[in-house]
Amino acid sequence: MGISKNKGLLIVCHTFNEKNSEEVTIRIFSCRKATKREAIEYGGEQ
Repeated sequence: MGISKNKGLLIVCHTFNEKNSEEVTIRIFSCRKATKREAIEYGGEQ
């Protein structure tokens, strides 16, 4: 989950790879506006 610049709720798909305690890679591969149902379910607004 994330929030856009205009305060819209986003669904974000990502991978997380911790190479060691000081190096982490996060890869975002998909992001979309949350549906009205998802927004209600997670307490956000559509």
